[in-house]
Amino acid sequence: MVHIVGTGLSLQSRIDAEALGMDDDAAAEWQCQVEREFRLWAESEYADAHGRLSFYELQDLAFRSHLERGDAFVLLAAVDRPAWPYRLALQVIEADMVRNPDDAA
Repeated sequence: MVHIVGTGLSLQSRIDAEALGMDDDAAAEWQCQVEREFRLWAESEYADAHGRLSFYELQDLAFRSHLERGDAFVLLAAVDRPAWPYRLALQVIEADMVRNPDDAA
């Protein structure tokens, strides 16, 4: 079941340099910098709101949860962490953690 969807989602930055008034070299540098920033975030455990899993591990968790339990929700969270430049974090909520009060329809 591991790697059933390949390596998962990743960023491939492609901007419209002409619309932004950038030359090709500036656009290429900007795209490389954005991809570096994304990798820094995605490969860290801070991609997870709980601070345990990388972005890629979260993708695996969400996919496995979908296969085993039928669904999973992913919340976008803003988490402040000391000496970390990004606030974005993801929280996977597995289906067995969600229910209606008193099991109402």
